[in-house]
Amino acid sequence: MYRVLPEGQRLGFGDVVSADWLYDLYLRHDAIALKWEDGPGGRRFLKNAAAAPQRPAGKDHVLSHADTDEALGSGDPRRAIILTDDCEMQTFAERRTSAGRVLFASIRTGTPAEIEQARTAPTYRRFALPTDEALGFPGGIVEFQRIFSVSLPSLMQTPAVHTRQVGLDPEAQVALAQTLCAHVTRHGPLVSLKESGKLAMLLSANGDAEAVAAFKDETRTPDPEHAAIAAALAQALFEAWALEHGPLNFVADAWERGDAPAESVAEVRARLVLARDAFANALRVLDTGTAGV
Repeated sequence: MYRVLPEGQRLGFGDVVSADWLYDLYLRHDAIALKWEDGPGGRRFLKNAAAAPQRPAGKDHVLSHADTDEALGSGDPRRAIILTDDCEMQTFAERRTSAGRVLFASIRTGTPAEIEQARTAPTYRRFALPTDEALGFPGGIVEFQRIFSVSLPSLMQTPAVHTRQVGLDPEAQVALAQTLCAHVTRHGPLVSLKESGKLAMLLSANGDAEAVAAFKDETRTPDPEHAAIAAALAQALFEAWALEHGPLNFVADAWERGDAPAESVAEVRARLVLARDAFANALRVLDTGTAGV
């Protein structure tokens, strides 16, 4: 699931970063903007830049997140995972500019049982990072509800003021992208798999309200022929996702290198064949399993 990247290689999507300066920052209801002004004797001082904003009294507004676990008091690292895509990260690295921000999600410390629970949970708000003792990586839980951005200069200093613990391997990067897409947009293969299952339950219930209630209570499962329809549909939709994520990324890399087109055409064609076959199978299974509907 993980890979150790060479020192000096640029940061990228799915890299786990730790730094002492990752922390929770809150904007309280009475907070106001400040600005620097010149004072007597060449001194500078902070002055209110505007009147206090009208926010509900007694309410705190979260501005950004990192790890807030009590375990931090014992010296555990503050960690987050990069969500900015590799193309943008490459642009940042080549441009060497101070303009830009890198998107992160906080990583929460968790026991092996908690990490496994996050891995099997039916929601999309978390992504599990298992422990890897060989790499000395303690694992954790990515919290998509705690997404924040970091100014680019904070990550470009020399010497670095952060540590890259591990990077996700390509397969894990795909899983992270799928979970993030599901959480933020409710689209993608994970959502397709879940929603396809609802079609199977509708078919098996066949309008029976009690059966629908039993499915919602998870005391009944779809009939095998209807479950097969859901599986075929989910596979077809996965192939559609994979066409974009795989071959078109291959084409983008080939474009950057200026390669001849033959390999790119072969990649796209192979994935199109898989998608064609998957959609044809989904249609066949759907027609067969719903002949009487």
